[in-house]
Amino acid sequence: MKRRQAAVVFNDIQGYTSLMQENEDYAIQLRQRHKEVVDRLTSEHKGTIIQYYGDGTLSIFDRAIDAVQCALNMQKEFSQAPQIPLRIGINAGDILLGPDGIYGDSVNIASRIERMSVPGSVLISDRVVEELRSIGGIETKDLGQFELKNVRQPMGIHAVVSDGIRVPDPVELAGKIGYKEKTLLVLPLYNLSQDPENDFFADGITEQIIYALSAIEGLRVTSRTSSFTFKDKQVNLRQLHQDLGIDHVLEGSVRRHGKKVRITAQLINAADDFHLWSETYNREVSDVFQLQDEIALMIATKLKAGFQQSPARALPVAREEQSSQAEVYEHYHRGRYYWKQMQPGYIDQAIHYFRKALETDMDFYQAWPALARAYAFKGYHNMALPSDAARQCLEAVEEAHRLSPDHSRTHSSWALYHLFFSWDWEAVARHLRQAGTHKEQDNFILFNSVLQAGGIYHISAGYFETALGQLRKALKMDPLNLAIQMEMTRAFHFSGDFRKALETSDQIIKMRPDFLPVYEARGWILFSMGRQREGIESFEHFRSHSTLPIAGLAGLAYSYARTLQTKQAEEIKDMMVSVAQDLPSYSPHYDLALAHLGAQEYQEMFAQLQLALEARIPILIYIDVNPVWNEIKRFNEYRLLKEDIFGQNQRLPL
Repeated sequence: MKRRQAAVVFNDIQGYTSLMQENEDYAIQLRQRHKEVVDRLTSEHKGTIIQYYGDGTLSIFDRAIDAVQCALNMQKEFSQAPQIPLRIGINAGDILLGPDGIYGDSVNIASRIERMSVPGSVLISDRVVEELRSIGGIETKDLGQFELKNVRQPMGIHAVVSDGIRVPDPVELAGKIGYKEKTLLVLPLYNLSQDPENDFFADGITEQIIYALSAIEGLRVTSRTSSFTFKDKQVNLRQLHQDLGIDHVLEGSVRRHGKKVRITAQLINAADDFHLWSETYNREVSDVFQLQDEIALMIATKLKAGFQQSPARALPVAREEQSSQAEVYEHYHRGRYYWKQMQPGYIDQAIHYFRKALETDMDFYQAWPALARAYAFKGYHNMALPSDAARQCLEAVEEAHRLSPDHSRTHSSWALYHLFFSWDWEAVARHLRQAGTHKEQDNFILFNSVLQAGGIYHISAGYFETALGQLRKALKMDPLNLAIQMEMTRAFHFSGDFRKALETSDQIIKMRPDFLPVYEARGWILFSMGRQREGIESFEHFRSHSTLPIAGLAGLAYSYARTLQTKQAEEIKDMMVSVAQDLPSYSPHYDLALAHLGAQEYQEMFAQLQLALEARIPILIYIDVNPVWNEIKRFNEYRLLKEDIFGQNQRLPL
């Protein structure tokens, strides 16, 4: 069996069995014409027919653009007399090619798309659209999200737009498979209280509503991270509909005064800004947990009626926060509030409030995995000594395990600990798999952290397509999540797709120009592309705008040395050493190794890498896939270093 990337095309003649019963000779004539045309056009567009089956074929192409052009030409030729009502479905991705056929999810998905297609159209998946977008010249129309049989996640289906090619109505496709998913964005409820400190209360209500709504079958709710991107901003609903495929928006406000609270909510059709309904709820704040559940359930029920759906089960409201003490709730949600901001110092602020919640109630489960995740990423981003971050992360994970060992959050926290600190790759894979089995039982929003961790694991192991597949799924639920987009940038960069990596980094900057870490990533991408001057400018932008004392140092030291600006490179290197002396939480060894690499001082570089290994600096998990290190792979010291990090066992995709 051989694994490869391919565009997979299924086509068949609709109604052929009935036609055989009515007019066998004519049916055989059409089938012969179908075979002749498909054989000729597949060959002309450099495709390979894998299988003939009855009245259809299965073929593969190296490039999605060739598959789509071939399909378009088929439909145009079959629209001429004698006409053939051909259905076509195309997907792209990993396949297993064996002596007796091809296998894999990509094949199954292409088959499902073809079965929901209509004669005269060319239907394609999100993956194909992404490949076409990088080439240009092909127009497509987004038909929405659909649930395909035996496919876990809803799939985005698109129609190719061209003269003479039919573009089906989404309702028509929904009727064929009995399902059309709607997408809802819950905007953060606006805090109308006089005290701005009540922001966290409004945010807590918003999150609980998101969890409740995600239980509605047939409704895809955009995750909280993307929702809170729009906090306190003017939102163009029509633009949201066009750019992100948002069908409906829920917005409203919270006014809290003493023990009373008033919540307003209104549902809006994003395509035309039409208000479907609005409600006002007045309650006593005697029990914030009960209040949140009650309001969320009422709105979810109202939405269910508005969408005219009948869930197969009752609408459960996730009781994520359970504590008898109100201050626990307040501290925890303040921590969540700061975590969502992704502003300088956000991790430390979040940790502060998670710990305050736990000081009041040590058995408050939800704060422990949140704390573990915060310490894990504090170490990952080199904001703490790895030994300190690892110890504190492990303590939090063990407490989460004590309270709820089988929860998906517990497993994903274990996975992060082993991924960043212990480098126990078998344990990483085991916990990610166990966390993944909960995605059907737990709220699907919780699964995003599993997908992000899985993406990081697969990037470090060099399984870039698998990583991108998981990160794309995460972005489906959370399209504006900066952390996930940063990992996608890394995956494109390390896989050698520098142009796509640069595009993704530029999209992040367009969305959040003040999100400074992306400028560092962009600098390394530009250097990989040979655009050294622009790369240095990006590193310098990061350095000059950030309040972090280590910001941009590694990139500047490397790039100055590579462009023979020796004096500047030495000054930056000395600055790293000085910062490390003044900042005990900074471990400089990996950054100093990059500085020596830039100057091609390999002996000093390996000495620093060995120190980084002993300190278990998390960024070392990428050393075998980061193209900046390619030039040292010829050294025996590198092979020994790699073995110490990854061991001798092969890391397999999940």
